[in-house]
Amino acid sequence: MSSFYHLLIFSAIILLLSWGAPQVEPRPTLRASMADRYKLWMAEHNKFYHTETEQETRFRIFQENVNYIVSFNAAGNRSYTLGVNQFTDLTNEERLARFTGYQPPRVWNASTNFIYDESVSLAELPPSWDWREKGAVTRVKSQTCGNCWLFAGVAEVESVNFIAGKKLEILSEQEIMDCDDLPGKGGCNGGWVQEVYEYVKHYSLTTEANYPNKPEAQTCNRTKKAGKRDALVKDFVNMPSYISDEELMKAVVQRPVVVGIDVSSPDIGAYKSGVFTGKCDFKLNHAMVIVGYGESDDGMKYWIMRNSWSAGWGDGGYIKIQRGTGRKEGLCGINLTPSYPVV
Repeated sequence: MSSFYHLLIFSAIILLLSWGAPQVEPRPTLRASMADRYKLWMAEHNKFYHTETEQETRFRIFQENVNYIVSFNAAGNRSYTLGVNQFTDLTNEERLARFTGYQPPRVWNASTNFIYDESVSLAELPPSWDWREKGAVTRVKSQTCGNCWLFAGVAEVESVNFIAGKKLEILSEQEIMDCDDLPGKGGCNGGWVQEVYEYVKHYSLTTEANYPNKPEAQTCNRTKKAGKRDALVKDFVNMPSYISDEELMKAVVQRPVVVGIDVSSPDIGAYKSGVFTGKCDFKLNHAMVIVGYGESDDGMKYWIMRNSWSAGWGDGGYIKIQRGTGRKEGLCGINLTPSYPVV
């Protein structure tokens, strides 16, 4: 039999086998897969870029951040996980420049009305506490610029008024952005939560429904400012710097507490779940609210922190930060500038 005849038979067999074989789509390239993910992410977060150059730049940053997140989670030896969120097309420097803004005074002085609570010992404190479970916390909001101090302060005012017996109201950050004429007025360029306490002490505060939030400061709307005003603040307390975890826990079981925190770590920007134990400094640049504390199944102690980067960031807008580290400033400096209003 000729070699040509053998070739024909072999070819026929291959053809018959190919007819019954499932058709396999060509595997997309890594860049194509990432590009599809990027398009879905853009749609989810309503992202729009003015030029192709900007979109390509953002895609490159997105790709780098996603690769880091995947690599981090794949390591499998961490107490927390990372995830894609609204910041994934930003560099870490851009996130910090746009969405921090806490500016405490250079010298932090404890209030003269602060008193160490000697009536309760650490052993008598509940092992866990969460003001969300007690209906004292409103929905997580999304700060519009470098006004974290404003969102943390207003969230605190909402909670302490509820704990004092009032209805839980969602209050307006925008009113303070627009109408604050007190000395030291902050805004998108940064501030500290005591500005919120002082404003509410002088003027009270209306609801978000009456004075809705905008992306930036507007002209003060006097008519809306004259709306329903049930929020009160009589005074506020700056707790001492380097306050112990025990004293901070004693304060938290009485009401949420606002703290300054260093969020410079890119892991905080991409945080998704678990107890954050990553590297951070104590150069405070952001404000959050401690709404509780607890302990994980493996014995790791943590604070429950409410953020203002929307419910799409972190664990529904919250992050657990390791507690009991032995560092007197606390992890990321949260024991340095705690404060709360008095109603």
